Amino acid sequence: MDRVKAIRDYVTSNKSSWERAPGSGIRVIWNGADEAAHGHDDDDESPNDSSPTSPSPVPSATPSRKNKALSIIFQNYIDEISNENTWLFFNSDYGESSECRLDTEAMKTVPAEGNVDNLPWPAGTYELGNLIDSSSCDYLNDGTNPGSLWCQDWDAPPTKQGEPALPKDREIKCKAEEVRYKSGAEGCSDSLMGIYRHAVVTCDW
Repeated sequence: MDRVKAIRDYVTSNKSSWERAPGSGIRVIWNGADEAAHGHDDDDESPNDSSPTSPSPVPSATPSRKNKALSIIFQNYIDEISNENTWLFFNSDYGESSECRLDTEAMKTVPAEGNVDNLPWPAGTYELGNLIDSSSCDYLNDGTNPGSLWCQDWDAPPTKQGEPALPKDREIKCKAEEVRYKSGAEGCSDSLMGIYRHAVVTCDW
């Protein structure tokens, strides 16, 4: 009996346990951690009762340069005596449709082969001049995909007089316009002549 009483006295002493809440009579056996680690139920500042720490916010991505775009559009022009196809190259703001802009606003127009309802890719090499800031660019396409813009380094300092021009070695991969895969072309004329267009490629930066 004395041994049992001694064990009970030890278990209920501060040497081997602590009171869960003041006055509750409930004691918790030490498990290797101290009382501060467990915390009281009425202690809002104890680690056991505190809210989990919010994760650090993920830093935002570097702002995109996408504020300009090159839009390449296939045009079919029909009147009483003509039926002509043309590639139109428009420099525009990013996200702005150029499908029915005046052809006089195009930075480049090139005769095209194909059908407005069965669109080809604009195969070839097209010089576009100073497209991005003062950097010269060419559009290249092998006829099997949307192609790419190849430009001089727009972040490089301008060359001095007598220095060779910068190479066009910076690539901007272009992509197919979503409407390229939709059937039917956009009618862009209210007159007797027919102007039908289909956006094919966009290159943005």
